[in-house]
Amino acid sequence: MSEVCREREVLVIHDEVLTGLWRTGTPLASHHWDGTEPDLCILSKGLGAGYTGVGAVLVSPELAPLITHQDVDPLPAMRTMANHPLQAAACLVL
Repeated sequence: MSEVCREREVLVIHDEVLTGLWRTGTPLASHHWDGTEPDLCILSKGLGAGYTGVGAVLVSPELAPLITHQDVDPLPAMRTMANHPLQAAACLVL
């Protein structure tokens, strides 16, 4: 599937919310197969270890410059009003 997406210049996005962070024996479930590197990888559940809700988006080095351009606010649609200091503290530990 990754190969087909790359041929058509479609981003490969892996949803590793349930399967990431060693839940399948590797850091990401997609690591079980060669050639499946995503452009974006979504993580959450395991990040907060059940103590608090934390999520993350891993971005490929090729894509990162496109969303961290100096003249724009990075990921403006990713904001939420459900922030809590415990989440920030948990993220710092990770």
